[in-house]
Amino acid sequence: MQINVLNISQQLLGQKMHILLQQQLIERIDHIFCMDRLCHKLQCKFVRCASFLLLLFPIWLSASPVADERLEYTISYQGGLSAMAWLDICDAVLETSQQAVTVDGEKAYKAVVQITSEHHEKMESLYPFRFQLMSYFSTDMQRAILFDKRKKTRKDRHEIIRFDWDERVTERYKRRKSKQGVDPAAGQAAKSAGVDEAPGVFSFLGYDSTYFRRSGKPGQKLSVNMLDRLSLLQAVRSQKLAIGEERRLTISDGKKVLNYLVRVQTRESLKQDDQKREFLKVRFDAFKAGKWSGTPAHPAVFIWVTADDLQIPVRFSIDYAMGTFIVQLKQKVPGQAATIANAFVPTQPSQAR
Repeated sequence: MQINVLNISQQLLGQKMHILLQQQLIERIDHIFCMDRLCHKLQCKFVRCASFLLLLFPIWLSASPVADERLEYTISYQGGLSAMAWLDICDAVLETSQQAVTVDGEKAYKAVVQITSEHHEKMESLYPFRFQLMSYFSTDMQRAILFDKRKKTRKDRHEIIRFDWDERVTERYKRRKSKQGVDPAAGQAAKSAGVDEAPGVFSFLGYDSTYFRRSGKPGQKLSVNMLDRLSLLQAVRSQKLAIGEERRLTISDGKKVLNYLVRVQTRESLKQDDQKREFLKVRFDAFKAGKWSGTPAHPAVFIWVTADDLQIPVRFSIDYAMGTFIVQLKQKVPGQAATIANAFVPTQPSQAR
């Protein structure tokens, strides 16, 4: 059924238009888990307005440690591309580790999400994709420290964002294209001489710094506190949620800033594992920097979390003009530290496909 539906879509739209819409579909997936890209782009752009943050972030000072866990999800789509049938299009894994590590001289927790179409044959044949987001954030869950994102479709893109809180600015590093390859000998000489664009960051991540270049564009100015798209979800989960509560958080992807208005809407009974369980429905609305209302930066994202101390996200939902995306929890593996971070081989231009 899945193959037939997508084949019909391809015949009706034509190959070129079909591929274009497939690419748009993938961008929307990127949005959910990063809610913008957790997605939106929970590309989650992140926040601004120091005055608001000064008032709001003290609420998060008592944030509890994250847990070692592995959450496995299926992402489904319903819309014009599927002739309005529900289709499972990819899988996602969200892993967190409560073991703090030192990054840029600051203690940090880690969260990793990986999204792949690998086990979905038709999607893999039409538009295979792999996403990986890795976030290091302060143990009080108020500031992003390092954000490593990789997107592999027909092209391979890899970018690292370092949040420099001493200078209050982000630093962006992009993987060099194959034609921008460096002389290995020159690169080794630079490393031997102690030359490194971002001291410690690349060696910490296990990458060769000579294969990355620093963006020539000015970095994003950082306000009092700012998260990235992935640590946003963990910050929300770290607090005991109650119906009617409202939180305001700011995030950045190194280029843009988004303000997130987070509201706990209702308590609902849903079926999970053949049992009725209680969940809290949380709404995430994103607005451009400096705004907390008006036209949203992307459609609202709804997340259902368990109504217990763990507050595990079991379901995500977002509606676009092109259709609806649902992210549904398949399995939770407790007590397991994040292991997915090395699923991608450290990037080198020659490895791009």
